[in-house]
Amino acid sequence: MRVLMFGWEFPPFNSGGLGTACFGLTKGLYNVGTRVTFVLPKSHPNMKADFVKLVSADCEVVEVNSLLKGYMTSEEYKQTVISQGKGSAKAPGESIFAEPRLVDPPIKPSSHLHTF
Repeated sequence: MRVLMFGWEFPPFNSGGLGTACFGLTKGLYNVGTRVTFVLPKSHPNMKADFVKLVSADCEVVEVNSLLKGYMTSEEYKQTVISQGKGSAKAPGESIFAEPRLVDPPIKPSSHLHTF
């Protein structure tokens, strides 16, 4: 069996648990005889594994101007909004659910995105 996986991090270049989970999934699949190709947005020369074929999509990464940063807690986000003078705890954009509508152009809900 062959499996095609997509992800945005893989050890040793990971900032959270997703990379670790992807490593474990690909290793586990390999251990039961599955050939896995794992596609990442960008390649890194030091990113190697003998049990999975790592492929770079070499896609352009677009940064979104946002107060929201990866792995922030809701309390950290609230404090960032207040400290940046963007409003009080009840201001639009204070919620991670409200902020995508405030950037220009607005971020579309995931139901409008196409995946494959």
